[in-house]
Amino acid sequence: MLPTGACLVKTSLGCASEADRARKQALEWRMFEQIRRLVSSRASEESAASDAPAVAGQAAPSVLNVGGGLKSIAIPPRYAGWNQVLLDIKAAPGVDLVCDARRLGELPGERFDAVYCSHNLEHYYHHEVPRVLAGFGHVLKESGFCEIRVPDMQAVFEHASAAGEDLEATLYEAEAGPVSTLDVIYGFGEQIRRSGEPYYAHKTGFTALTLERALRQAGFAEVFVLRQPRFELRALALKRASTQPRRAKDAARALDALYDYGSGAWQLSQYAAAARAARAAIAIDATLPALHYLLGCALLDADHCQAAQGAFDQALALAPEYPLALQARLCAALARARHELAAGVLPRLAEAPAQRPQLVSIVICSARPEHLARASAAYDRAFAGVAHEVVAVRDARSLAEGYNRGLAASRGELVVFSHDDVDIAASDFAARLLKHMESADVVGVAGTSQAVTASWLGAGWLGLAGQIAVPGEDGRLTVTAFGSRLAAGAAQALDGVFLACRREAALKIGFDAETFDGWHGYDFDFSFRAHLAGCRCAVAGDLLLVHDSAGSFDSPHWRRYCERALAKHRRALPEGAGMPRQPQLYSVEVRSGAEWQLMTDYLL
Repeated sequence: MLPTGACLVKTSLGCASEADRARKQALEWRMFEQIRRLVSSRASEESAASDAPAVAGQAAPSVLNVGGGLKSIAIPPRYAGWNQVLLDIKAAPGVDLVCDARRLGELPGERFDAVYCSHNLEHYYHHEVPRVLAGFGHVLKESGFCEIRVPDMQAVFEHASAAGEDLEATLYEAEAGPVSTLDVIYGFGEQIRRSGEPYYAHKTGFTALTLERALRQAGFAEVFVLRQPRFELRALALKRASTQPRRAKDAARALDALYDYGSGAWQLSQYAAAARAARAAIAIDATLPALHYLLGCALLDADHCQAAQGAFDQALALAPEYPLALQARLCAALARARHELAAGVLPRLAEAPAQRPQLVSIVICSARPEHLARASAAYDRAFAGVAHEVVAVRDARSLAEGYNRGLAASRGELVVFSHDDVDIAASDFAARLLKHMESADVVGVAGTSQAVTASWLGAGWLGLAGQIAVPGEDGRLTVTAFGSRLAAGAAQALDGVFLACRREAALKIGFDAETFDGWHGYDFDFSFRAHLAGCRCAVAGDLLLVHDSAGSFDSPHWRRYCERALAKHRRALPEGAGMPRQPQLYSVEVRSGAEWQLMTDYLL
């Protein structure tokens, strides 16, 4: 089972943007929950189909915890519900098996489903390690696996060499206290001092290469070693090759361990290791879409885009549930776009309709001169070749009040109401918007075709449509897709970051400045009333709007205006409509506006 918290923090082994960490963390947990349900279901099906009658209190899988010290010291949550057998060289409270790990080969074989050994293997001399590892293999069942954690000596030496620091200086803080470079190399000095036991000293060390080699030489069929933060190596070793058949319950346990390892490697940007673990898991059970998705993620981030697209396509062919279905669909399009953009394929440009409005008005409420100037420049670029004006409202008391004043001051046949912290990534924005306006009265970049509560976000992924990006580092964009579609021709409610309206529709509906005297709720009210009045509302997810803010969809201020919208429209909303809940959203990172545009073309 994976540690709480989406995405693991990168330390000396790599770095990532906050958006990248959050993306990986959120995705990892969604995938993990899905695979846990699937493997549990698979194991239950095998149990139900068994010829043997069900036995109450049937034995749980067993894990041998070698040198774990105390059962109060947590082992990975993946082993919850397992029978933990604690081994120690000395008898003590909680110790189940008193045995020197160097003598495991003398015990009856094939007793355990897993062996867990955390920071114990380094306490044996180098020449004793093969005997200990052979003992692990001896007590493991044929379908079992071994999980080992030891210090990463390569990382320790690299850090000490680069820092040129005092070896007694604190390397990191642990629950037991500050840990120095000397502690990692030779053993935790304070523990050795307090106990008087020389056994606590470290007698050997490992790099990823030497740990993998030792496990292979001990007879393990497949070995995976991950370099982790805090100068730690984590190894997963399968006694039997992943290509060999397993019972469903044994397969589920191996899949759980491989998926845990693979997703952990992916989080730490160790993509080759992640792909290798995913392929091993797929060899055990190729019917789980989350495994193909994990493989695609690792390949995409390693820039093996064509292979990544194949993995995502395979995940989709297995008909996954939401959100994995949406994630795989977006990533398949992104992989294709990235591959073809590198090959010289460019996004296709939309053709502007023959009939254009004589004037487009862009109304922007802003008390921030820099934001207003930047947004105005973005619309000047977007509407180059199209007659347009920017109507600035610099002292709006609310967005609804400001938009009403801006509408009254505008002259265009088409009126755009826009936030002041936006940019536009589509190179053919004007042509796309004017094309949409041929068949719509009100157009937004995100919204819903099913207004079920007082926010367009409350509809759930099947009813949501559109996409919006937030800017990242080095020209990258984090694109959030709001549902199963990028476009919706019969929308009932729209997001207010961008609203384009025919002038007559905007004048007919107007903004309710009395009820919505702040910065939220006005958009749902305006667009929902437009829908109720018979206006043709649509979501145009191909306009590629970039918004500096990801939105605050659950703040007290936002909820207060949702409550006002709910009170105003309760009769028009479905019976039992309540306050919206924060939706489960998904984002991908694109490297450029061109990549986003090409990805969008494939999705549409």
